[in-house]
Amino acid sequence: MAIRLAIGNPKGGVGKSTTAMMLAEGLALRFGAHVLVLDMDPQAMATKILIGQQALHEYRSQDRGLSSLLNAWAKGRKADISRHIVPASDITELRDRSKDIGRVDLIPSDPELLKDLGELQTIIGRMRRKQRLDSLLSTMFAEALSRIDRSYHLIIFDCPAGPVPLALTSFRLSHHVVVPTNLEQNSYSTLVDFWRLILSEDLGLSERVRVHILVTMYQSINPVQRQMLDHIRAGAYELNAVYRAIPHSTALQRAQMHPGTGAFRSAREKYEGAIDELYALADTMFDRLELEGAP
Repeated sequence: MAIRLAIGNPKGGVGKSTTAMMLAEGLALRFGAHVLVLDMDPQAMATKILIGQQALHEYRSQDRGLSSLLNAWAKGRKADISRHIVPASDITELRDRSKDIGRVDLIPSDPELLKDLGELQTIIGRMRRKQRLDSLLSTMFAEALSRIDRSYHLIIFDCPAGPVPLALTSFRLSHHVVVPTNLEQNSYSTLVDFWRLILSEDLGLSERVRVHILVTMYQSINPVQRQMLDHIRAGAYELNAVYRAIPHSTALQRAQMHPGTGAFRSAREKYEGAIDELYALADTMFDRLELEGAP
């Protein structure tokens, strides 16, 4: 059975999609893991950095992706999730499917999902007025994912910001939640309040889901950020933080720029000076997730 992990934060712009990319590619490269990324965010950032803008439009025209999956389900058809899975990552080592090595797959999102979600909520509201959309979606996804579960070691949900239905659905389905956050003032108190509300009071998942706080876009020259990171390492805030922060680096910014359909590069070419950060994150999360079956 695949481990399921959601990447979420009430704030946007904190590195959720970058974290999804690094986790998926790092674990595939480092440990030979088979990883499926579900891009649950209508902004489709994970889709754009894993397969590129052109491929996003091509799959949309083929009715493949999250939007098509949800629309088919809302109209009463069976959610055939395997039809919407596409190969992802532009790293050469991960695209050679002739070898039994790590791989990254994707269920793409796209900005049209924003419009589709509105229509979806209207349809569901007419049929099942007393049921929450995130509860209905989690039931559908749980059944659909069970049919492809054995093909993967890890399933990652890249969530939209805030307590919206697709984010809540992802939390309901997951065993772990990784929370990327920058070190702005009050960021941690906001996170504590959010997760207390979502995991304990709203969804009641506090006993089942393990939360990992990941500091991203860290700038060591910033004295406030250095002080906050020291507090985190000392065990402050009572949050399960990952010890090593992800730095704000030009190399990681470039790694997010997909070279285009059919263009590939080695892992070292893609991540350049951030390759050590990629592997360090993979090592840390491999131990925390206790991935079954991965070499």
